[in-house]
Amino acid sequence: MIQLCSKLLAATRPRQPKFASWLSRIQVAGCESAVLELSSTALAEQRSSGIELDAAILTNIQNVSLREHNRAAAYQQIKRRIFRMLKAGGTAIVNADDHRSRALLAEIDGPCLAFGLHAEADISPM
Repeated sequence: MIQLCSKLLAATRPRQPKFASWLSRIQVAGCESAVLELSSTALAEQRSSGIELDAAILTNIQNVSLREHNRAAAYQQIKRRIFRMLKAGGTAIVNADDHRSRALLAEIDGPCLAFGLHAEADISPM
């Protein structure tokens, strides 16, 4: 059972060569777009290095275990990396309801949208 779990975990957290291979295969199959979920661990380990994004959505900056990223400030820096992956003119999308994410709005140089249920935002269900 432990071996099976570790294989499943490895499959859901691919290293850079495997990740690049998957993206290459979907492009060869005719796909023009992909939606990726990049964890803070994937960003920290630069598993998505070389990928340029049309848009990047930051849903939240959580309180995380210090074990994984050592300090809350380090974790926040890692989460910001996703915006450095944007193509020129790419859009950053940030959760205005999460105060840590909302604080990034002033730092983003380029097109940016905020979404939220409670805070003032560009995109809301109201």
